[in-house]
Amino acid sequence: MSFAPRCGFAHSRCEATFSLFAVVLYLSPLLPCFAGLGSKCPWKVQSLQLRGHVALSASRRDVLLGGALSQTELQKVKPICEVPLHRLKPVDGQVGGQFASISAVLGGESVELMLDTGLSEGMVTPSLAKKLKLQPIGSAEGATAGGDATVQLVQLKDLTLECGELLEPVTAAVASFPEEKIDQKWSLNGMLGYQALQSYDADIDFPRGKLRLWRPGEGAAVAAQAGLANVEAVVLPDFAILGVRVMQPESRAAAALGVIDTGAGFSAITPSAAVALKARAGKQAVTIVGVDGRPLQMPLTSEVTLPLGGKELPGGGWETAVSLKTTSAALGDLPALQIFANGKPAVLLGLDVLGKRRLVFAAGSGPKRQLFIGPDETR
Repeated sequence: MSFAPRCGFAHSRCEATFSLFAVVLYLSPLLPCFAGLGSKCPWKVQSLQLRGHVALSASRRDVLLGGALSQTELQKVKPICEVPLHRLKPVDGQVGGQFASISAVLGGESVELMLDTGLSEGMVTPSLAKKLKLQPIGSAEGATAGGDATVQLVQLKDLTLECGELLEPVTAAVASFPEEKIDQKWSLNGMLGYQALQSYDADIDFPRGKLRLWRPGEGAAVAAQAGLANVEAVVLPDFAILGVRVMQPESRAAAALGVIDTGAGFSAITPSAAVALKARAGKQAVTIVGVDGRPLQMPLTSEVTLPLGGKELPGGGWETAVSLKTTSAALGDLPALQIFANGKPAVLLGLDVLGKRRLVFAAGSGPKRQLFIGPDETR
């Protein structure tokens, strides 16, 4: 997902552009089970449904989930890859956090790719696809701010990060997006999504401006040692992106499904989630324009606390692993967010609450995943 707000607080309205794409045809009804909004049910990850012969890239490394490292071993652990994060210049009046990108090489060409964990695998601009003569391997339907869109898919087989690490082949949608030209210094050629880095423990360290790739299990161990909060997470069926429980404040009960999205400038809350989170609409509004050009106007909330669930408690419910706070989230029925949550309460967690923290996404092969979130280092 990609959310580029443009608004000034001196005005009662503001504008935003929102481009959202997930390589998916439908959402499994199992999502309410994870969100704590329905009865317990077994997890079953549905296959990714595409037109054409496309599959998610498989991990080439053994996944060491739950494996403990000794203090001596931890001292010797080093990331496989470490590259600078480039924070894109905010547009005038922008609300929320700054988007982040990394440098890479694709087909012998230098490219700049935005990190978007609300995207399943990848995206490239039409101009780059044309320049590299990338051949379509199928098509897929995606959700945008205002509705659905169909795009061509290509495969990126030789994508190498600035550190020299060659990634597994990435399936990418060919589409334009609003953030391409917002920073002349870092003109963007595409995006890297959540699954593109899931051969590793992916460490997005916003405060220190680094992306680190660790061997599976090692990044999680380093995050735990550093005291990062362990948030229970799951790969959303069919969407192949990460979801978490958003809890009711000062409660053991879940309020909504949360989507972890580093491609969203600021957070969004559906009306049904707003009731449980005690989020109220303020006087200001945001106009969101999707890639289909259809505008949606949504009010902005005042300050909202967004507790994220951790381990399950013996007496029922879940502990709060970490509490995020936003001063201005969009409030309304964003169609794409409703699709993710199958109409249930949902929260899009954007860079306003994530962009000043360290996030470690543990690798894995099953639906349950580990997500570690550090403190807001500006507070």
